[in-house]
Amino acid sequence: MKKQTKIAGLFISFCLLAVMLAGCGSSSKSASYENSSVAEAPAAYDSGGVYSNYTYDGEAAAPEEAAGGEGGSVEVDNSAAHGRKLIKNVDMTVETEDYSTLVAAVQDKVKALNGYIEQFNSYNENSIGRRSANLTLRIPAENLEAFVSRVNEISNVVSRQESIDDVTLQYVDLESHKKMLEEEQKRLLELMEKAETMEDIITIESRLTEVRYQLESMEAQLRTMDNQVNYSTVYLYINEVTRLTPPEEKGTWERIRIGFSENMYHVGHGLKEFCIGFIISLPVLFVFAIIIVVAVIIIKIILRFNRKREEENRKKYGVPYKPTGRPPYGPGPGFVPQGAPRGPMQGAGQNPGADRMPAGNGALNAEPAGKTNTAEPAVPDAGKKQEEKEPENKEPQKAEEKQ
Repeated sequence: MKKQTKIAGLFISFCLLAVMLAGCGSSSKSASYENSSVAEAPAAYDSGGVYSNYTYDGEAAAPEEAAGGEGGSVEVDNSAAHGRKLIKNVDMTVETEDYSTLVAAVQDKVKALNGYIEQFNSYNENSIGRRSANLTLRIPAENLEAFVSRVNEISNVVSRQESIDDVTLQYVDLESHKKMLEEEQKRLLELMEKAETMEDIITIESRLTEVRYQLESMEAQLRTMDNQVNYSTVYLYINEVTRLTPPEEKGTWERIRIGFSENMYHVGHGLKEFCIGFIISLPVLFVFAIIIVVAVIIIKIILRFNRKREEENRKKYGVPYKPTGRPPYGPGPGFVPQGAPRGPMQGAGQNPGADRMPAGNGALNAEPAGKTNTAEPAVPDAGKKQEEKEPENKEPQKAEEKQ
């Protein structure tokens, strides 16, 4: 029982010692690097689960020791950052009239400078026959300027952007935290050897697992930062063009000349593209032409059929064909059926249906022998009656005018 109490007290003392060391180390440690002075670095997560702020004033400070219990001391040295940790990124957009030659030259230059191509995407625009490429390049930081100068020589640079990210504080903070975790791991292993009960072993093993996980994560972050610092990233966009963009601003007349020349070039280029597009579209236009011709033929056949039908109907009802454009729906408006009474305006002896009677039916329509046509002319009688009625109508009108 006394041994268990002693081990438990030892473990509690160790945890308190770790927290005290983290607090003391975070408040007194500093790191030195070239020509830099930062007031306060980002917070770091210590082994005891507490955030501690590390202050850097540009001067190398001697590590402090904090002792407590049976654990001894932990030494934290933040001077591991030799020089500033700078991550450089370059973004370039270039033009070229010879796409294949430029891409090959860029690849050769990357290999010559001990760099590598992280990503390469090539695009071929078949509609206008131009190509483009996007490259992500990793160049050693000391050879970055040489690579950028070479790209300027072999291509027309349209745009260029550079950015620098200073990760010195983050790097120093990670290294300090890593060293503290390594010390904690070492002491946990020592306690593991002295533990006698299963409960103590499980507790120490659980904490040891957490410490190892944090160490692996920090080591991965440090390796990533080292790679980004040692190898600068270049994002290169290559476009194939027929004419390069003018590199500098010109005077007024020079700008007018260049603008006029550019417009003439675009007009010629547009006509050329139109001819190319027209020739490419000939199969589609041919299909549309066939469809239009077939539609016109069908419409003509329908119109001819309607005209023929109208003519047949007019002949059937005895009306001479006159192309009036109306659909053949029965006889015309001037048709008078055979045997119908004559109107008052028709003259005597006029037979409207005589012209429409078939030649072979004359005998059937002839009057019997011995009978005479006693019908009086309709037009003269109608005229007389109208003359007789007109005076009667005029007399009341005259009387009204006199009154």
